[in-house]
Amino acid sequence: MPKETEPKEILIAQAAAKAVNERRQAEAAADEADLNSKKQAAATLATLNTVSAAPASDLQNQVLATLLQSLQHDLSKKQAKEAEEEENLRRLMLARADGIRHEKANREAAQNYCDHRKEDGRTRIVGQKLSNNHLSLMCGYCYKEFNEDSVPPSLRPSGDFIGG
Repeated sequence: MPKETEPKEILIAQAAAKAVNERRQAEAAADEADLNSKKQAAATLATLNTVSAAPASDLQNQVLATLLQSLQHDLSKKQAKEAEEEENLRRLMLARADGIRHEKANREAAQNYCDHRKEDGRTRIVGQKLSNNHLSLMCGYCYKEFNEDSVPPSLRPSGDFIGG
């Protein structure tokens, strides 16, 4: 069986998925660094609150409240972004599967249309004799595969066109 080349759509989909994954990793690293700095600031303020005997000042409470709101906002933004990227990858995979089905249907239609004959009327069927003495045959134009039982007698190639 000849190796099938991947359709252009599949290659494009794979490249897009790779680019999305690389972008996601870069954004995750940046978000992680931002989150760590906010956590450190919150931890510092919390430490100051516990170390000082005086009650927390309004300024400290405001800073903590702002940090908390910022962390909650970042979390919701990150979750929304992850959901969007997951949806995009799902759509990409569906498009890829659709492209494969489309390519398979086109190949089958071409094989059904092909008469497996050259312009001069000779057969386009060529093949290889396998180690078990069976023949593996295929059309040199549409790549439809045959075996010695499925090829019509009028299309059976001469021994010159069977290797092995």
